[in-house]
Amino acid sequence: MQFNAIEEKIIIVVTNYLYNSVTEFENDENCKMYMNNYCLTKVLPNIQTANMPIPSPILHQLQSALPVATYETPNKDLKVTYNDLDKNISFEISIVNKDYINTIKNVVDSFIDLKISDVKAIGLNFISKFNLGSNKLKILNNNIETYMPDFKKNRTFQLTLLLQLDDCVATYKIRKLSGGDDTNEGRIYQIDSNFHFDISLGKTQEKINKITSITQNLDKKYFPSFKDECNKILAMNDGKEEK
Repeated sequence: MQFNAIEEKIIIVVTNYLYNSVTEFENDENCKMYMNNYCLTKVLPNIQTANMPIPSPILHQLQSALPVATYETPNKDLKVTYNDLDKNISFEISIVNKDYINTIKNVVDSFIDLKISDVKAIGLNFISKFNLGSNKLKILNNNIETYMPDFKKNRTFQLTLLLQLDDCVATYKIRKLSGGDDTNEGRIYQIDSNFHFDISLGKTQEKINKITSITQNLDKKYFPSFKDECNKILAMNDGKEEK
């Protein structure tokens, strides 16, 4: 039994990534080196006013002063975002295959090394969308429409599961995005998961070892586990299983 995603995304978030500002982050010599090594360039935010254009010097100052900055590769397949408000850094790929997974693992290991002693947690986020066509996901009570007659009119719903696993806390969100019933469109479901690892304790070398274990097992343990859970969840539908 295998349900194939129509869209996939992996986002890795590292917390307590401490710089005093976006400018300080960008001016870090090692940061500059990694940006160059991975061909990452800053995405300038689009700032507009309703009445008149903003002069270039002022626009540049506004763009530089924003507390969140995103950097991406030329083909936009890898994104790195530094958030100075939340003091975290995130890494995202929207093409999920062996090469891109290896890239994101290398990028995470490089950037996280800059603030390894400060980092408190790392989250592996997997997001997948599925088209079940006319099939309806049946993860709630089979008689729900008897108790809630209007449930069949729902356009979306979300179910959240919090699981305590051996080495992390996993949160799954299952939601219907669109389609079904009188829409004449296939039912689109999205399954998100966050594998949260607390690494606040331990010495620097212990943190390095733990983070390396997490990132290196991204495609060996955690993403396969997510895909397996997706298959189990999607198998609870009222039609035939996808072949």
